[in-house]
Amino acid sequence: MVYSESRQFSADQVRLKNEGKRLLNELDQRLNISDAVQKKQLELIYSEISSMINSIENQETKKIIASYPHFIADTWDYSDELGIRLLNFKDTYNKLMRKRT
Repeated sequence: MVYSESRQFSADQVRLKNEGKRLLNELDQRLNISDAVQKKQLELIYSEISSMINSIENQETKKIIASYPHFIADTWDYSDELGIRLLNFKDTYNKLMRKRT
């Protein structure tokens, strides 16, 4: 049973890492068409997602406490698909990190 739980964790880890990379690509595209104020937010989000991906890959890295959900909740449109995916990524990341401890 322990073996199958470990195997499931790895599959979740791979899926989350892949979603993080897709989000980074979309953030990069959005950075190219944003104004200066939005760019700062997007750069911070990009940096936090990158750090979260690194912590998924490296078991010894501590959990990242992301601040970007506050930006999204306070300033983004609620129907923004990228914003929704970023919030879902954070929730899934937190669940994965809880499993790890």
